[in-house]
Amino acid sequence: MKTERVHLMMAPADVEAIDDVRFNLRFGTRAKAIRFLVKRGLENVAAEAGGLARLPEKGAR
Repeated sequence: MKTERVHLMMAPADVEAIDDVRFNLRFGTRAKAIRFLVKRGLENVAAEAGGLARLPEKGAR
């Protein structure tokens, strides 16, 4: 599976919140914390939409 790079700009407060999650959950990198948070967000959106949102396949990184 090929990975893709995604560039984005964020407010400093959002970066601090991500870093808080990173340190609290002991993720080794900020990128890993961001991937975790995005996946959680996608799962929540899918659940709220009654399963209508498209989610990544199981096992996808």
